[in-house]
Amino acid sequence: MSWAPEAILRALPHRYPMLMVDRIVEHVHGVRAVCQKNVTVGEEALAGHFPGNPIFPGVLMIELGLQAVQIMLTKLDEPATDVAPPPPAHGLLLAVSDFRFHRPARPGDVLRATVSLRQGLGRLRKADVRIVDGDGARVAGGTVVVGDAQ
Repeated sequence: MSWAPEAILRALPHRYPMLMVDRIVEHVHGVRAVCQKNVTVGEEALAGHFPGNPIFPGVLMIELGLQAVQIMLTKLDEPATDVAPPPPAHGLLLAVSDFRFHRPARPGDVLRATVSLRQGLGRLRKADVRIVDGDGARVAGGTVVVGDAQ
């Protein structure tokens, strides 16, 4: 199944330049999601990271994973009344652990973030994040814990 770009805007409160997800590839509510990010030469962060040798910042890869987690925790099948940004319902970062960076991401790379729910305890959700490039080679991965805004 394919989701329209509006589904991303309904699921996430983020907007440019902090919106990392360009496409939802797969979504199983509360279980798993696969989201795509196209790293382009026009990314604002690449202007200074690093001039002449642009590398997509690792912290933005973690952000891509967090946004994919929030999409995983959102019911995308519910009909939309508008595309107003929602409050950050279950996407507040509480912890990052064991995140490793295996190779740099550069302009032209297509990143796929696969997230899967590892554990849910009350309002907390622990999820595994795995980021690969267009060839399936591992770029980064680790574990994040997110919590409700309430």
